[in-house]
Amino acid sequence: MTSTPPPKRLHFIYGVHLDPKLLATHCYGAQALAVARLDGFQLDFCGYTMKWDGGEEALQPCPGAATWGVVYALDLLDGERLDQEFSVRLDGTGSYFHYPAEVVDRQGNAHSVLLYMRNSFGAARPPSGEYLQRLVAGGRQMGLPEDYLTALAAHPAVPAAYPVPKGGTLRHIINLEQSDCHC
Repeated sequence: MTSTPPPKRLHFIYGVHLDPKLLATHCYGAQALAVARLDGFQLDFCGYTMKWDGGEEALQPCPGAATWGVVYALDLLDGERLDQEFSVRLDGTGSYFHYPAEVVDRQGNAHSVLLYMRNSFGAARPPSGEYLQRLVAGGRQMGLPEDYLTALAAHPAVPAAYPVPKGGTLRHIINLEQSDCHC
């Protein structure tokens, strides 16, 4: 008798969880499949996260822009743990929701993925330097294009006022007033 492997979902990771050590704290069996880009969106920083003491990553629609990340295969338990980290709720009331998208890898192959999209953006706000450094270092470790990472590293940032990351999940987001993040 042959057992069927458990189903996997393809997920596009584009932010601080590009750091494999950070991702591994939630996803024990995540498999990196490809470095890929999401066209028509730019990575911005909005609202406020106490975990990193600054603005938090958010994808903003922006014609002509592209955001680079990694396509991962996640089993159901890893997906649920990552959903908890991002405060995803099935009824859409969480901090983030699943957003289906198509990304293209370096070989030109398209991948149908889920990614996390913020429910509300809040005011544009620079991330903490520590948060931005972790995001860029994770992107470099995963092989994202150097020109993308150089541009990302040049984004304005501020020093955290306390040691980060502070315990807890990303759902510790405050200051989510009307968005003025823009492309």
